[in-house]
Amino acid sequence: MRSSTVLRSLAITAVLLMTASPTRAQSVTDHPRVVEALNVVELWLSAQRDYHRLPGVSAGVVYDQDLIWSEGFGYADRESQTPATPSTMYSICSISKLFTSVGVMQLRDMGKFRLDDEVGSVLPWFELVQSHAGSAPVTVEGILTHSAGIPRESDYPYWTDPFDFPTHDQVVQRVTSQETLYPAWKYFQYSNLGLTLAGEIVSQTSGQSFGEYIRGHILDPLGMRSTTPEIGDAWDNPNMATGYSATRRDGERKKVKPFSGHRSSYGLCLHGGRPGAIRLVAAPPARERWKRAPRC
Repeated sequence: MRSSTVLRSLAITAVLLMTASPTRAQSVTDHPRVVEALNVVELWLSAQRDYHRLPGVSAGVVYDQDLIWSEGFGYADRESQTPATPSTMYSICSISKLFTSVGVMQLRDMGKFRLDDEVGSVLPWFELVQSHAGSAPVTVEGILTHSAGIPRESDYPYWTDPFDFPTHDQVVQRVTSQETLYPAWKYFQYSNLGLTLAGEIVSQTSGQSFGEYIRGHILDPLGMRSTTPEIGDAWDNPNMATGYSATRRDGERKKVKPFSGHRSSYGLCLHGGRPGAIRLVAAPPARERWKRAPRC
């Protein structure tokens, strides 16, 4: 498993948790098999951190909606040796796409649009060039399932230092000069641009900013009060973990500067919460099994 995948999976395990009922949690954690399993979890996580040279990891185990174990390993900030704890906040990067998608599906359920609507009918400024004759249109379902054939990114170099993400106006300006890579529904092509458009759909059809909608309809109902959809709000929080790069050739990880900009990828920082407080809508059905697109 890649170290980035390990870190993300452990971070999200740590953050979508509720406060446990002490009596119930105690009875579960006293069971000999649970005690043994949690010892294995702790040893495995510690080993994974060492093996992948992860600066820090926070994790938790939930049983039937009760938090029965949580722990931090390593450092939230390696330079100051600030320890990682169960309360450490993390940027969850593309796991944010799940929250964006839930927002889209909630608004679909409200009758604001259909999944088979063309994105251009929901976002009037969306005029990406269709370069494949006979292709199906770019639809809301297509961008949610990464199968619309659109480019991976908005046409800006924001994945390099200083990680300055494009504004709404910049995305709108550049999208008219971009074109589809493949016919819709032919390939699975992971697309940050697609989920950026999904976030814009949330804002456009709800009449609220993306952050206001996600807070009011997902985070607040779940009791996730230490979670923010505006990542810039979290940098000054003392519980916020410092970001580090992938492992370099010398085996080390470089400290990454906090990124700025519009957060066009709609990232979140979170920890804590109360699962199950709202109904999560089903994901849009896959129309067919499609091939993985060639790397581009």
